Amino acid sequence: MTRRKRGMARMFRRRSTGAAEGGLRGRRSWWIGVGLALAMMMAVWERSEVVTLGYEVSQLRAARDQEQQRHRSLILESASLASLDRIERLALTQLGMAAAKSGQIQLVPEQPGVDPAAMMAALHLRPQVARAGDTP
Repeated sequence: MTRRKRGMARMFRRRSTGAAEGGLRGRRSWWIGVGLALAMMMAVWERSEVVTLGYEVSQLRAARDQEQQRHRSLILESASLASLDRIERLALTQLGMAAAKSGQIQLVPEQPGVDPAAMMAALHLRPQVARAGDTP
């Protein structure tokens, strides 16, 4: 090869190598840009999810507080309905019941292993309440 040809070959190699490196740099930059764009999109998505979950948590806390208040009011109502004074007053006024006299009460000894409710259910009996004025 002549000097001139060798010089041209070197120059061509330099240019082609430079073009290949420039193309490689361009592809690297493109991939870096794509990676950064994806990272930013993920950060925005994550932040929006955090905000959305924050709203849901605050709504659930408000609902929980409301249900706890309702539960407290139901417990209070249950206690007032189960009051013995109230039950006695209703029995006397609305049901016409009277307090049992000493001769009307009969105590039955408890038998071990016998469930009174199960025995009544087996006999198809319902407990009956004596009204005032009924004779024993």
